[in-house]
Amino acid sequence: MVETTNVTETVAVKTGKWTEEDVKVLMSIYDPEDSDNTVLAAMKELNRSKRSITGKLVSEKAYVAPEKPVRQKKDEGPTKGEILTSLAKLGYDPEGLDAATKPALKTLEAFVASKAVS
Repeated sequence: MVETTNVTETVAVKTGKWTEEDVKVLMSIYDPEDSDNTVLAAMKELNRSKRSITGKLVSEKAYVAPEKPVRQKKDEGPTKGEILTSLAKLGYDPEGLDAATKPALKTLEAFVASKAVS
């Protein structure tokens, strides 16, 4: 005797195509100057995903992507190559240290420099 079990699948509820009414509501909510917040407000009002909202705004040629913050380059001191060159100038053979981390090389450089002074 073979037993069968019923397997139920969870299906996401689709909201369907955009109606003219939905598009009008979206366009009335959306403010290009405050893109992030108005997209979130439209998501709640229209019960749609962020991807759906931004996709519709793009197709309507109304979407303005929010500006990403400009990353400023950090000054992290000398490069690993410069530290290895410094070690060589201090009389330490840096061969095999290419894979060492920068903090480890800085520590080694400080140690070798302190011994060279003594």
